[in-house]
Amino acid sequence: MSLASTLVRPTENPASNISTGQAWVARRGVAEVAEGRSERVKWLWEADAGEVAIAVGHTQGSRMTGGIYTLNTVEPLRPEHVEKALVHLQRQSQALRGVIKEKDGKYWICESDQDEIKFEVLEGGDVKEEMQSFTNTPVGYDQAPLWRAVFMSGADNSVSGARSSHLKEVRERFPHQSCLAIPVHHAFIGGPTMPLIIQRLVELLNAVIAGRPIDDSRQIGELVPSTEIDAAKRRIREEFERDPARLEAMKEEMLACDSEPVLLKAFPRPGGAPSSGHVFRDVSPALLQKFTAKCKSEGVTFNSGLQAAINTALVETVAEAGLQQDAFSLSINLATDVRRYMSRNPLQVLGLHVRPTVHRVVTPARVRDHFWHYCRALHGALAGLIRSGLALQQEVVREMTQPPVDPHRYYMTPPPVLRDYGLASLGDLTPLLRGEGDHLQLTDILMASSAHRFLYMMLHQIYTFRGHSPYSVSYDTSYMTHDTANLIADKVLATITDVSK
Repeated sequence: MSLASTLVRPTENPASNISTGQAWVARRGVAEVAEGRSERVKWLWEADAGEVAIAVGHTQGSRMTGGIYTLNTVEPLRPEHVEKALVHLQRQSQALRGVIKEKDGKYWICESDQDEIKFEVLEGGDVKEEMQSFTNTPVGYDQAPLWRAVFMSGADNSVSGARSSHLKEVRERFPHQSCLAIPVHHAFIGGPTMPLIIQRLVELLNAVIAGRPIDDSRQIGELVPSTEIDAAKRRIREEFERDPARLEAMKEEMLACDSEPVLLKAFPRPGGAPSSGHVFRDVSPALLQKFTAKCKSEGVTFNSGLQAAINTALVETVAEAGLQQDAFSLSINLATDVRRYMSRNPLQVLGLHVRPTVHRVVTPARVRDHFWHYCRALHGALAGLIRSGLALQQEVVREMTQPPVDPHRYYMTPPPVLRDYGLASLGDLTPLLRGEGDHLQLTDILMASSAHRFLYMMLHQIYTFRGHSPYSVSYDTSYMTHDTANLIADKVLATITDVSK
């Protein structure tokens, strides 16, 4: 079933502007004054199931995401400069002004005009402790702002866990280093949209340091509802209604993906309360270049090569632990950016427009012996599922064949995990996030997400920024130990090194 024929350009809604003393930019909906607060709230559109699930998950400390950004400056960065830049950033980004409100039993995406930000300053600080904190701390969804920032400063670049820039010329010109942690609300901001917002922050920080005037009418993108995607889903539903055999077949394919992770057959659950832990690694610039070149020469993408390396690492890890099988069936949850199916410029689209795509891959125990043959087959399957719009087809099948999931019950008492892992590969962020300026430069990014109380027991995340490629494994501590996560991360990097020769 092709998605191409189901897409149409949505009807444009005229923008309306409300002028106030707080640079309030109104796009659509009805503005109301919130009770007990000096705040105007615009009711934009009814939230979809994915946005509601994220919001409810956040109340249990699940589905959290964000980044920690290393900033190098000519002179020590002053907290008041950071705070001022963040206030302007919120005024310029509709996604940072977003809240979710309940009305008549429905959840609504809303926009708040309040100017407060949540800003904390730490002398010194620890990067990994901050990451651990914000990926496990519950947040609400109906009181703006839904994001916060923690500025970690200190004499002599004393932030623990922060790496010096690998760019020698930057270290020499911008010798003072600090870090800024920004956890965000995932219903409004995700990996594909974060680079636009952080690039604007870099521009604002340079402007504030230089004392230049700032125009808050210069907005970053626009929150966009799922109208166009919903229209595509309706047409997919109509096609399934005309072809019930195809619907049944896809339902069975998806049910076959629901299975106990192979890792649990070799490494018993440690138990305890669900929470997220993280393991951080780096793919060195030299290895990144070699692996990328090898993938290209073998006719596959970097993402296909990475997934093949993770699969190889997993099956070898359980085999070495004593689980003897000729092959293993792995169930993988991919984060699919569905902005690609929209007719508008995806770079200007903010909001939650990521859908899960699940697929099952049979991986031989001795896959390393014919790694690139396996990888090419995997690449063909992945390219096919993207072209076919499988993420939306699977969402429609779930809606047509399964009862609705109560997100409150799901996150309070999550069912057993059904996927071996999740994967979020964001590619090279540098074209969108240059991170350069005369007074300040962004030199490193550390991103991770919550992995507990969800479909999978671990999430692999990778991206590239200014030639540097951080790689993380986030895991549910009730399913995996830190030692096991370390073992898998090291095995993935060892596999990439070996197959790049």
